[in-house]
Amino acid sequence: MVKGFKSGNKKGIEIAVPSGTSVYSAAAGQVIYSSNDISGYGYLIIIRHSNDVYTVYGYNRKALVQTGSFVGRKEKIAVSGTPPGEHQGVLHFEVREGKTDVDPKLYLP
Repeated sequence: MVKGFKSGNKKGIEIAVPSGTSVYSAAAGQVIYSSNDISGYGYLIIIRHSNDVYTVYGYNRKALVQTGSFVGRKEKIAVSGTPPGEHQGVLHFEVREGKTDVDPKLYLP
């Protein structure tokens, strides 16, 4: 792990992965955002799950899903990339319950 979770300070965690690593959905849900329009996050993917839970996947080199599509648990959704100004591949991962950020490690296998 590159950066850990600190509630209210830095949302999500950053996990060191080789650039080009497959990124999989944490749970089934609907893709509500899949674009590289937000500067600094590469292709950013946000998935809405049941019970008002959202997962966010950033620093992707390539998105494999489109806004509006439905994905299953552990479905390949992206190819990881490298954050701006970095040389190491990283996956940014957030989990939110409503608008509250929660520790994503609780959702990892």
